[in-house]
Amino acid sequence: AWLDDLLTDPCRSGHIAPLPVESTHPLYILYTSGTTGKPKGIVHGTGGYLVYNYSAYRWVFDLKDESVYWCTADVGWVTGHSAIVYGPLAHGATIVLYEGVPDYPGPDRWWDIVEKYGVTVFYTSPTAVRMLMKYGDDWPRKHDLSSLDLLGSVGEPINPEAWRWYYEHIGQGRCPIVDTWWQTETGGIMISPTPGIERLPLKPGSATFPLPGIEAVVVNEQGQPTAAGERGLLAIKRPWPGMLLGIHGAPERYKEAYWSRFPGLYYSGDYAIKDNDGYFWILGRADEVLKIAGHRLGTGQGRPGKGRGHHPLCHPQRWSHGLRRTQEGSGQPYEAKDRPHSYTGSRLLRGQAAQDQERQDHAPSAQGGGHQHSPGRLEHPGGRVGSGGDNQERPVNLNKVQEVHPCLAMPPIGLLLSLPRKCHPEAIA
Repeated sequence: AWLDDLLTDPCRSGHIAPLPVESTHPLYILYTSGTTGKPKGIVHGTGGYLVYNYSAYRWVFDLKDESVYWCTADVGWVTGHSAIVYGPLAHGATIVLYEGVPDYPGPDRWWDIVEKYGVTVFYTSPTAVRMLMKYGDDWPRKHDLSSLDLLGSVGEPINPEAWRWYYEHIGQGRCPIVDTWWQTETGGIMISPTPGIERLPLKPGSATFPLPGIEAVVVNEQGQPTAAGERGLLAIKRPWPGMLLGIHGAPERYKEAYWSRFPGLYYSGDYAIKDNDGYFWILGRADEVLKIAGHRLGTGQGRPGKGRGHHPLCHPQRWSHGLRRTQEGSGQPYEAKDRPHSYTGSRLLRGQAAQDQERQDHAPSAQGGGHQHSPGRLEHPGGRVGSGGDNQERPVNLNKVQEVHPCLAMPPIGLLLSLPRKCHPEAIA
């Protein structure tokens, strides 16, 4: 049948009935890792994958009815699947699709589209950011980018120099950047800032913390957790809803590739560092390294090139950009201006253990059945959870989050995530 024939009658009737399937029914098969071995056909399911991406795109991008979302990825790879099709469209988001290059007819092609369509969320790769950097700052200055609320980075580690250019010249010093780490195999974002949940200080080049329910760990070659600041291998300790179901036609390869190296852990194949404040720094693939004077360097360590941006963990002073710093007892924002070790925000002020418990309480179940919630009111330092740019304080009573969505067997995420609607980027200095 032709596409036109399939679309004509259902569109006129205004409704296309969904086809009920099992939660583990295969949704798609996507081949990956062709450069490091025989391509693997990654199989993703329907229920867990969709639940996880719906949750992740609420938490990370704070999608709202008025959002205009643009991910510049090719729709044919996993970022296109999750970040263009399933994640944003599950929210009914308005999205921008563009087929073409970012620098034709001019290097401001993307910024012209942002201005024309009033894009509020812009999600691209560090490679694209670095390419546009070389054209200079005048091209983005030609356009009104005031519609942007949030910027994203995906596909590889972003070096601090590119992060700062992106923040200063595209976000105009007011948009938070969500530096996201995930893989074809994970199905959705695993480590990232979460403006839709909490306010975090950002460190240029760090993906910050795992999403709710994700237990990420950096381990050594023996599978033991590394010390703070020590490079190791990134692994995941618990199942999550969006994880791959297997490798198409190769169940033994599935076990060998992801589960054999560290029994009980999902092996990502990436190098990473966890710093003293618990921030994750992704260093690139462990199977793509350069050996220089006896040192094995990952792709993330080599990307900054000749730029002035050193990797923050190798620099004598590590800088952070505090999204929100609360003066003791006041609950009011306090600007943190490029202050070494000025790590502030709700996670550190309330304590690591409390934050970890909060994230577990908000996590969707990997089995898809049930949902834990924390009793009482969820509070941020200095007071209650803010609702966003209106600066009002609105308590969130999680005792009321009881109703179970009939399709997802979990609380309605719209209720669950009535948390901060903005990351208060204006507090970044």
